[in-house]
Amino acid sequence: MKATYKFFKYKAGISSFAVVGLETVSSSETGVVWSTKLVEYERTYSDAVAEGVAAAMKHHIRRGGAPSSFIVTEFTELIVDTKEDAVCCAATVAAWKALGHDESEIVFEFDGHKGADISPQVLEKKHTNNGPLIPSGGSSSAACR
Repeated sequence: MKATYKFFKYKAGISSFAVVGLETVSSSETGVVWSTKLVEYERTYSDAVAEGVAAAMKHHIRRGGAPSSFIVTEFTELIVDTKEDAVCCAATVAAWKALGHDESEIVFEFDGHKGADISPQVLEKKHTNNGPLIPSGGSSSAACR
């Protein structure tokens, strides 16, 4: 399954932007490979994409999902607005959607200083059989900083 997410936030005079497109590949292990046409971005942003994918996979597996690998099929940056935190957030949502989950289960917390922390959360009304994705009182944010 393919999914793309465009992350854009503007707060307190600071903007953050990134577009990440991912395609899932059946695999017994989680991994990320980049399309050859995106090599120039891989050098700079591979860790941020891998971190975002890992955050989505952690919650996907917690919900009983199977491991999957990903191909980065699309990447867009704006030189002054694209930082690792925005890339991590875009990658998490793209991976979450590519795994068949709904974007509405993602919550962004953005303070304009450290970037954005994201936490996939299952709305209890939607998923009462499995309980909340993030335990009460616990934080499970991806370190998208």
